Amino acid sequence: FPVLGIDVSHHQGHIHWELVPGDGVRFAYVKATEGSDFKDTKFLENWRGAKAAGLQVGAYHFFSFCSPGAAQAEHFLATVPQGEATLPPALDLELGSSCRAIPGREEIRRELFAWLTLVQQRTGVRPLLYVTEESMEAFLEPADLDSISAKGPRLWYRSVLREPSLPYP
Repeated sequence: FPVLGIDVSHHQGHIHWELVPGDGVRFAYVKATEGSDFKDTKFLENWRGAKAAGLQVGAYHFFSFCSPGAAQAEHFLATVPQGEATLPPALDLELGSSCRAIPGREEIRRELFAWLTLVQQRTGVRPLLYVTEESMEAFLEPADLDSISAKGPRLWYRSVLREPSLPYP
């Protein structure tokens, strides 16, 4: 692809940010938060390191099924520096969950869109919804793509093993 980027969290450990642009990487998404109370322990270090390396930087939130979407959005917005030129905020939606009881599909969709709506209202920027084929099939309806493409969040569709192709028209 003509533009390369990475997403990082505390799982990568210490990153030598000064070396990253030499690999052709032009942007980085840095994990800021998860759920309504977890802050990535390397968020500020990675945020500052990526900016110092001259990369375009954005923050992402790992969505949890254990707390309301609005509470998660408030937590994300309180953690990420505001007023800086950044990439759009991103919401990472994956299948795994550590909740005792996983809500139903409709409740998850409602909370997911609560996060996306609140972040868009507060920042004035359409967020990215970062999904895999599996999370899309599990939690989204084909009609959701119409609202996403029209005025809602932008879709960031990833596939690790092959070039991504949307399962819906």
